[in-house]
Amino acid sequence: MNKPSIAIPDIFKQSFNGKPFSHCLICEKELIASGAHYIIEKAIRHYPRNNTEDVIFEYAMCVTCHEEIMRHYSQESLQAMRRFFAEHVDFRLRHNTMVDMAKSNTFATSDWIRNCLIKGTPIEHLREYQLGAECMGDQMILSGMPYIIGGPAIDELTMQLSNETIDQMRGYMDQFLGVPPELRKLLNDSGILIL
Repeated sequence: MNKPSIAIPDIFKQSFNGKPFSHCLICEKELIASGAHYIIEKAIRHYPRNNTEDVIFEYAMCVTCHEEIMRHYSQESLQAMRRFFAEHVDFRLRHNTMVDMAKSNTFATSDWIRNCLIKGTPIEHLREYQLGAECMGDQMILSGMPYIIGGPAIDELTMQLSNETIDQMRGYMDQFLGVPPELRKLLNDSGILIL
């Protein structure tokens, strides 16, 4: 593996049993022993009054399935997503900083999932957010990920997507995550996931 990596942190393991995700949500490919390249995503709902959280959904998806899903999004939406992230995040700087920290043994996952990637909002001030990580086998790759994206940033991005793409995202949620519409509304106004 060319990119630096660390053991997958607990925050990116399954919330119900604390174990690593072992299979792709879509194709069910084994991920750990095979050394597969995959992403992990979790959607969290935060209740500040009680200082508690609920995991709305969590999954691992191999890169092959992720790329196949992205092929179904409209070109307009894919361009809008690229533009949105390019306007808000310097991924090259982020990646280089992570690499430097890993080399000096000062990398801490918590430093990178403390604030919304887009808005900079501290995690404790977000009602909902999504976490993302890129992994290979039992390692989390330091690739510009991990990160969190808060509900307001997700809503802002959603406003730039085509109806076709939003329908595709909702369809994947229904098919693979089984998230009913009433729970989707707990996640954010648009009720969609960002892959």
